[in-house]
Amino acid sequence: MADPVCGDNGVTYWCGCADAYCAGTKVARIGFCESGNKGVNGSLTVQALLLVHIVWLIVLGFTVLLGLI
Repeated sequence: MADPVCGDNGVTYWCGCADAYCAGTKVARIGFCESGNKGVNGSLTVQALLLVHIVWLIVLGFTVLLGLI
């Protein structure tokens, strides 16, 4: 069962306090984090993940165009 808590880094941890502590963050509050309250670390994580996905799609596109798949 989900037991969400909001870490002090602005990330929602679904499995409760133990999940947040395991990630090395403190619990800011019980419940979901607000969507606009990610802080610097959350924002950089999202940007890095988006960049990885964009690069992967470009590589996949060129691979298909060149007939390697």
